[in-house]
Amino acid sequence: MGVIMKRLTSIFLSVLVCMVCVPALSAAQILDVSTQNFFFSPSDLTINVGDTVRWTNPTGTPHTSTSGTGCAHNSTGVAWDSGTLSNGGQFSFTFDQPGAYPYFCTFHCSLGMTGTITVNAASSTIPLPTMPQRFSFPPIGSPVLSPDPSQARPVGIGALATGGSDLTVTVGLEQFAGQVDIYFLIYIPSFDPLNIYQFAQAGVAQTVCAGFAPWMPASMGPVSADLFGTIPASSLPPGDYLLELLVTPAGDRSLSKYYLWATEFTVGAF
Repeated sequence: MGVIMKRLTSIFLSVLVCMVCVPALSAAQILDVSTQNFFFSPSDLTINVGDTVRWTNPTGTPHTSTSGTGCAHNSTGVAWDSGTLSNGGQFSFTFDQPGAYPYFCTFHCSLGMTGTITVNAASSTIPLPTMPQRFSFPPIGSPVLSPDPSQARPVGIGALATGGSDLTVTVGLEQFAGQVDIYFLIYIPSFDPLNIYQFAQAGVAQTVCAGFAPWMPASMGPVSADLFGTIPASSLPPGDYLLELLVTPAGDRSLSKYYLWATEFTVGAF
C-alpha cells in the first residue's frame, strides 16, 4: 500500500460509528413561546428566515396568537391567526420573510398581552451549529458552497463522481459567523470496519478513538482545500468509502452541537 493510501486510511473511521445513525435535520429551528396568563413568554423573539415559532398555552385561560397592531388583525403580507388556544393548545407559524411582526392575544390585548417576532434576513455566513445536524449528499466533483448548512455540499471527489478514473478530494465552505473546529473523517468499512480515521493538522492521521484532533482548529473560514492531490482509483482498495466533514463550535468537545456532512462513493475492482 502506498503512502497516499496509508494517509487516506489514516483519516476515515470511530466518530462515524457514533454518528452514522443521527437523522438529517433542517438548518431551520423551531422556537417556543408560552402564554403565561396575560403575557407572552418571551414577548419579543428574534429568529432567522425559515425558522418556525410555536405558541403553546399551558394554562386554562384561552388565548390567541394574532398578527397585527392596535389590537387589530392584519390580513395581508405576513399574517397569522391561531384561533382560540385552550389548555395545552399549540399553534406554529413559519416566517419566510425578514422584518418585525407585532402580534397580540385577541382576548387580552387590552391588558397588554402583545409581542413582536423579529426575523433576520438570510446571512451570507454559515451560522454556528446550535444542535446536532447531519446532511448526506451523493458524490459530486466539486464542493457546492452555501451559507445554508442544509444546502452546502462541502466535499468533492473529482472525476470519480462522474465515472472517471481519478479521485481528487476537495473541501469548500463559506465563512462562518464565528470560530469553529473543522474535522475531516474517513471510513472504509471493507478495509477497516472497526475504526474511523481523522485527518488532523500537518497531515497527521489517527483514529478518532485516540482523541479528537481538528484538521482546522479555531477557524472562521472560508475553506478551499485540496487534501491529497489526484489519486488514481486503480491504486485504491475496492470497496465503499465514506467521507465526513464535522464542524463544531471552537473548543467544544461535547458533540452536542455540530454540522456533519457526509458523502460516499464506491471504488470498483480493476
